[in-house]
Amino acid sequence: MNLLDRWRARRGATPLLGGGARRPARRSPVWRVVRLVLLAAALLMFLTASIGYSNNKLRRRKTWMTIAELTDAVLRFQHDFQRWPDSFDQLLHPPADQPPYLESLPRDAWGNDFRYLRVVEPGSEGEFHIVSDGPDGKPGTGDDIENL
Repeated sequence: MNLLDRWRARRGATPLLGGGARRPARRSPVWRVVRLVLLAAALLMFLTASIGYSNNKLRRRKTWMTIAELTDAVLRFQHDFQRWPDSFDQLLHPPADQPPYLESLPRDAWGNDFRYLRVVEPGSEGEFHIVSDGPDGKPGTGDDIENL
């Protein structure tokens, strides 16, 4: 009996040279529990990432819809007064006896205020931008959302 056969005999396996079938190693029930816990953790991580992505997507859509409402209010103001409003405050409290274009100033889906920017170029009527600072709440970053 050589060294390999003695080692296998101590482990309880039959020698391969003798032609006997090798018995599969028994797994401890602890390994089954560990595998189950790891599988559950991976599944939980996947579900959490999926829900987070879906939630962010819904927040972006809600912000786009709010920007569309604000854009509509600005355009109605411009139609009525033949000029662009200077701020959102003029949409809440318009001049003359006009009813307000907005009941209250909405916030984006992350709870941040919208920014109203007038772009005035020489020789043109100008235009406006309504901007949400996005999920990070910082202006000028890549996740900002604005009207086109």
